Amino acid sequence: MTKWTLVQHSGFAVDGKHDFESAVQVRGISQKSVDLVRNVGGLLFENYMQASVAEYDENYPPSLAGMIPHVDGSFSNEEIEGQRIYIPFNNDE
Repeated sequence: MTKWTLVQHSGFAVDGKHDFESAVQVRGISQKSVDLVRNVGGLLFENYMQASVAEYDENYPPSLAGMIPHVDGSFSNEEIEGQRIYIPFNNDE
């Protein structure tokens, strides 16, 4: 693994638990997936710690009321091993 990104949480993507449908988790990716993540507007991190902080910040934005994680962004139709790539909300749009 060379980089890290955020993808749709496996609690939903793998297990179908709806509490995790709008949640993300950290995913290590190989160099060949870097361009895919970049092309869909996903996030890339150099190390796990940076990705872990972003995971928490995205799952629990200031607008969230409650304990169930819910990101403000969306998910690409592109996947990495069955998990959709996370695309953060852009305030500039």
